[in-house]
Amino acid sequence: MSVMGLVEMLRRRWRTALAVAVAGILASAAYASQLTRTYEASSTLYVSMATGTSVNDAYQGGMAAQQRVTSYTHVADDSTVATRVVQQLGLAMSPQELQSRITVSSPPATTLLSITVSDPSPEEALRLATAVTGQFQRHVGEMETTVRGAAPAARVSVIEPARLPDAPTGRSPVEVLAAGLLVSLLLGAGAAFARDRLDDRIRTPQQLSELTGVRAVRMGRRRDGQAATLLRRSLTGPHGRTGTTVVAAVSPRSLPGVAVRLAESFAASGVPVAIVDADLGGRGVTAALGLTGDDGLADWLRSPHVPLDSVLCPVGPRLSVVRLGQADDLTSELLDSARFTDLVTALRMRFAHVLVDLGPSGTEIVPLLRSWSPDAVVPAAELDRASESVVRTVVARLGEAGVPVTVAAAVSRSTLRAGTVEYEPDAAADPVPPVAPAPPVAPAAPVEAPAPRDGAAALSETAPFPTTVLPVRPAPRGPAPSGPGREPQSSPARPAAGGPAVAAAPSDDGAEATGEGADAQADAAAGARRGAKRKVTRERGRAPHRDTRPRR
Repeated sequence: MSVMGLVEMLRRRWRTALAVAVAGILASAAYASQLTRTYEASSTLYVSMATGTSVNDAYQGGMAAQQRVTSYTHVADDSTVATRVVQQLGLAMSPQELQSRITVSSPPATTLLSITVSDPSPEEALRLATAVTGQFQRHVGEMETTVRGAAPAARVSVIEPARLPDAPTGRSPVEVLAAGLLVSLLLGAGAAFARDRLDDRIRTPQQLSELTGVRAVRMGRRRDGQAATLLRRSLTGPHGRTGTTVVAAVSPRSLPGVAVRLAESFAASGVPVAIVDADLGGRGVTAALGLTGDDGLADWLRSPHVPLDSVLCPVGPRLSVVRLGQADDLTSELLDSARFTDLVTALRMRFAHVLVDLGPSGTEIVPLLRSWSPDAVVPAAELDRASESVVRTVVARLGEAGVPVTVAAAVSRSTLRAGTVEYEPDAAADPVPPVAPAPPVAPAAPVEAPAPRDGAAALSETAPFPTTVLPVRPAPRGPAPSGPGREPQSSPARPAAGGPAVAAAPSDDGAEATGEGADAQADAAAGARRGAKRKVTRERGRAPHRDTRPRR
């Protein structure tokens, strides 16, 4: 674990760490108060053997003295020496208590012996050490004398008498308290770490994102518009998709603030949105916003005679809420019926986006969402309360059912629960009116066909583009026949500059004139289209397309 992770863990579990640390400090203080400060006085003795003056005798005497020192360590603090000291000094303690204060030690491979006596008083420690040393010498002399009146085989000499101790031994209460404080802090940190590892509740948005596999947006106590905007953009995507979104609380408590703030973001962006309060626990959006009314979702699901407008409550511009109403045991079954699907469909005809707010739930919502087939699901988890196992199971079941999880909401404060949503409806806002169906389009009146005229005159009135109609020039058909009864054909009149087009005179040959007029009309229409196309091309700054088709 990194340093930042350790700091975050201590921030979450500071109560556990503090409780264990305080308990350890109190235990250390109690132990320090029971400590008795003692003083020690020590005497050093030398054990020797009575031997000859040769080197061999001296060596054998030294080896015998080392063997006796091992036994003398048990003789110096035995009951005989202790009883004699108690009788000598007239002590108020028992010989056994004095024995517990005597410590005898001997360095290895030496004939030295150290006798130490402890007592709360430094003067008493010195007096006891001197008395124990004298009684020990006397007791050894008695044991090593085999013949009455002869010199003992071993002799104990004092080479360093006991002195008055100037400082107590052992740890002081301050040292005990300091050591207890350090150990208590370590124990508190260990207890916090153990509890943090054994607790599977979600603590950070990153942890929620790892469990769901999608982005987790953190929503705090204040009305942070940026968090709601991120949540909305994650749902709609770059193209502004709309549809039906289910906000499911995967926490022990209701979180209606997520749906409310998400709806506020939709309404602020100009998208009409409706919230359906499907929190059957009664602590959803209806309770959070304090909405009142007779009819609600439960009443609409039970009775087909309840109109939609009676359960729809406008709370702001482009924002309405479908109240919960009087929920009963039958309401949970009706949520998984076609009646609820019809409600969502009717709302989609009035609003661009529909939000369904579900209360605290677990894996039981998976069949419900499978029947609804929403466009997206937003799991809302309250940090430090939602369980990892529940979120992981719900997300896995939703993936198996094919229900898309687009984004998750990590609620960091309990103020998003019911009754604490900071939302004030706009009293001056007009209610969202239902979208009225478009009026039927009246059939077009029949257009009376104009009187048949020549092609040029007809085109001048019905051409789709403003153009100037050229005069019709009939193609020559050979030399005009001459003879009686036949008049020469007259050439068509040209239009005056800036004036209207002048239609060509009708030909004597009706069939030929009709065919030539139709061809001229087609050519004029094609030219008008090309002219309009060149005009649009020039306005766009591109080179005009050159028409290479042969003209008639």
